[in-house]
Amino acid sequence: MLDVKPLSIESQFVDLSVSSDVSTFIPSSEGQFGIARQTINTEVLVKAGETLIIGGLIAKETTVTENGVPGLRRILLLGRVFRGEEKRVRYVETVAYITPYIDEPSFFQPEIIAKDVEEQFDRVTN
Repeated sequence: MLDVKPLSIESQFVDLSVSSDVSTFIPSSEGQFGIARQTINTEVLVKAGETLIIGGLIAKETTVTENGVPGLRRILLLGRVFRGEEKRVRYVETVAYITPYIDEPSFFQPEIIAKDVEEQFDRVTN
């Protein structure tokens, strides 16, 4: 999840309030699971057109693979000799790139508003 709230300070700067979180499922015994959540909250002043990079949200993924000789690995006591287990741990980092831009809409200028209204009025009456 990424939540960005921009506030234009001047014509060149944007005050960004950024909140981000990464959630992963953690399996456990008996079909239960947990949720690991990491959260980042920050407020930063960024120049319009420049990129803010936010990182540090790292999720740990663990997979366990059972291998061995088919059939023999399932024998009660002797199966341990023919069975193996491989555990892999992988870290995944989430990085957000945010580039704010300030658009100065022309519709806030009175002379352009008047021109647009006249054009719309002319279309309706003709």
